[in-house]
Amino acid sequence: MFKFNKKLIALALVTATSIAGTTLTVTRASSTESNGCTNTVKTVELQDAHQHSVFCSDKNISNVGRFGKTATSVGVQSGTWKFWSKPNFQGDSVTVSSDTFMRLGKLSNEVSSFKRISP
Repeated sequence: MFKFNKKLIALALVTATSIAGTTLTVTRASSTESNGCTNTVKTVELQDAHQHSVFCSDKNISNVGRFGKTATSVGVQSGTWKFWSKPNFQGDSVTVSSDTFMRLGKLSNEVSSFKRISP
C-alpha cells in the first residue's frame, strides 16, 4: 500500500481535535537512521545520484558501511580529504580539496573510507 524509503524515513504524526471546528496539527520527525547529515557540522558530505545526502562527517571514517555504496558525489567544506574504495584507507583513492563539490568518478558507489590529509 505505502512505499517507504529506508534511507530517509520520515514519520508524520497527525492529531485532529474537534471543538466547535477542526484543528489539524502535523509534526514531522527526522530520520532515525544515523548517517551524520542531521548534525550542524558537515565538513564532508557524500551524496547519491539524486543529490540527497547519504553520509556526512567532520571526522576520519575507516568504514562508511553501506552508505558509501550509493555515493556518487562528494562535497568538502574545509581541508583536503582523501576517499578510498576499501575500508581502513585502502584501495583506489581520490583526493578532494576544500570548497569543492565533485562527482566521484572511479569511486562512484564505491566509497568505503575517508580521512583528512591536510587542514
